[in-house]
Amino acid sequence: MISLPVVSTYISSNLSSVLLILLFIRYIISYNKSKRLPKGPYGLPLIGYLPFLGKNPHYTLWKLSKQYGSIYTLPLGKQNIIFKTESKLHYKTLRNEISIRDLIDGYLLELKSRRTSSLPTTMSIEKLRANCQVFLSFGSEAFLSSLEWCLISVAYYQEYQQKISDEIELVVGKQRFPNFRDQIRMPFTVAFLNEVLRWKTVFPFNFTRRAVEDATIMGHFIPKDTLILSNIWAVHHDPTIWEDPFKFNPYRFLSDNTKTLIDHEGYMPFSIGKRSCVAEPFVRKLLFLYIVSIVQKFTVTTMNRDEVFDEEFNITIKPKGQVNLVFQYKADTDYQEKGSDDL
Repeated sequence: MISLPVVSTYISSNLSSVLLILLFIRYIISYNKSKRLPKGPYGLPLIGYLPFLGKNPHYTLWKLSKQYGSIYTLPLGKQNIIFKTESKLHYKTLRNEISIRDLIDGYLLELKSRRTSSLPTTMSIEKLRANCQVFLSFGSEAFLSSLEWCLISVAYYQEYQQKISDEIELVVGKQRFPNFRDQIRMPFTVAFLNEVLRWKTVFPFNFTRRAVEDATIMGHFIPKDTLILSNIWAVHHDPTIWEDPFKFNPYRFLSDNTKTLIDHEGYMPFSIGKRSCVAEPFVRKLLFLYIVSIVQKFTVTTMNRDEVFDEEFNITIKPKGQVNLVFQYKADTDYQEKGSDDL
């Protein structure tokens, strides 16, 4: 007769073996797919190269470009990210300050100006390349996750979608493109987006910071060279700062008359301070334009219910599983010819 502990140990051992085999098969499949991609460093199963980015990921990415070339593949989490260097192409096609096409053009022109005038500068092509790599990896991932949560929230909270639609009809109308300036006259829409970024904090942690000297904060001694990590998600769900923090409520960002936006000290989806995310204005404007453009043209619904807000962490906090959204086109919303007001 076999005792129960022996059977339990046998089952656990076999389950562990099966799990290891499945992980190995998954890794082999992923490896075979990655062979068709540009060369790059190997990563660990499930987490990829994330543990090796270090406390200065921009520098690590720059070193990888030196090793693997201007185009290389980097496994981050479950995804393979292709990094591409375009500074030489931008140099060849760069014109002047009147026809700046993007951030890279602006950086290159400023770098050229400082070098020509012999002004001291820490700007360099290497730093530009590293910043672009970080922006394209972490920045694009954060924006896509934020957009997903915004669309899901619009579809789930029909009463809020109607309020956004009412603002659009009042401010933008049905026949012109929305623009950045419309934000000023659409406080509820902005409050809605703010609440999504608070409620579903896609980057729950800030990048690590290092204490440059000994310090004492709120009675706690912080020795020099200590790495410090901020839990932004915890701040966004702190009941001493937010009333009923786990409830979705755009009105917490509006005054009593619902016509004025309110600033909250505890609101920091892009971190705070001089090293906060430089892409904050860009991301905010993009989210605004995406959501307004979609709600202007479509009624968005979902067949899913509460489970649409299930989440998982993979570089960012993103929706878990598949969420089905339905976009029903609104009649009489075709854009007219683009005019000066649409710029």
